[in-house]
Amino acid sequence: MKRNSQSLDLTPLLKYFKPNLVNVKNRLRLERDPEQYPPVLPSEDQNYFRNDWAALAFRAFLGLPSHFKKKVNSFCTVGTGIGLDVLAAVEAFSPRKIYMTDLNARIAFLAKRNVLINLRKPTLLDHRKDGADIVPIGCNLFRDTAAFENTKFDLIYENLPVLPDCNLGKATEPYLSASFVSMDNYSGVPDLYLRNLLFSHYEFLSQARNYLTLGGAVLCNIGARVSKSVILQMFDQLDYDTRIIVYDVKRQTEAASNLPAYHKWSCEKGVDFSFYAYDILEEFSNLSGYDKLTGMAPFCGDGSVEKILGDRRLSLVDAFDRQQRRNMPVAHEVLTILGIPRKQV
Repeated sequence: MKRNSQSLDLTPLLKYFKPNLVNVKNRLRLERDPEQYPPVLPSEDQNYFRNDWAALAFRAFLGLPSHFKKKVNSFCTVGTGIGLDVLAAVEAFSPRKIYMTDLNARIAFLAKRNVLINLRKPTLLDHRKDGADIVPIGCNLFRDTAAFENTKFDLIYENLPVLPDCNLGKATEPYLSASFVSMDNYSGVPDLYLRNLLFSHYEFLSQARNYLTLGGAVLCNIGARVSKSVILQMFDQLDYDTRIIVYDVKRQTEAASNLPAYHKWSCEKGVDFSFYAYDILEEFSNLSGYDKLTGMAPFCGDGSVEKILGDRRLSLVDAFDRQQRRNMPVAHEVLTILGIPRKQV
């Protein structure tokens, strides 16, 4: 049966950050399958550069050279979805080898097609004519070890689902796989990170170091609904040095399905999650020194961000009430963290 794909014009998303595109076409059009996570369209959201996960990735890629001097010749994205993160990596790094993975192999192949048809020079990453320099793989993290045999990367990027699929309930939209994931194969994750719904990030960090080149690094996009100290502790425990590349506040997307799942988990596990009224985005934008690429990252550690957040924090019960009963959007913190292994494998 033929699927009803959707053609999206996402040119403004990249041009907002880098007006003179080098590697991708001036008109950036992507096809979205119904099972792929829908990006935030610039035409529909003036804060798309904060509210879209792929836009956050591109911001991090452009800000990376200030913290990471290694040339990114080989790149891997874990959980690519529509493939926009790979296009951003191509524009930012011009890598010669790319692996793009998704839980659904068909989605990974569709994402590869999106990348190839949007390159300014079709041969840029396809010089072997069969597209062998862009490898789409259907897998869960790096568990399909044969697919990555003898392959290592200078940079591995991830943006992973964190909600247990047992909480899915009546939410049946296929693209919710971007938020929900099976809890199978996470038995080795320490309880602290399991309870704080960091289990997929923990497992990624545990595995990814085996697939990094000498001096390579990981880049993790993490919705910081729990304490930043717990997130950074996770990196430290797994023997990574860290740099916060992007720190911002974004709208809680897919709130109708995700907030009930957070609420259910909170009630069962006794863990609270932090949210904020959506208008806090504007307050941070007005901070002197707020940067359109790194957000509030320059303020990390000086206490100014925490001072603003302070009593603005909403408990999960308050956030649930605001979103579900009053139909008012809520926001949460987001961190893009560079992780460099202290010991090379």
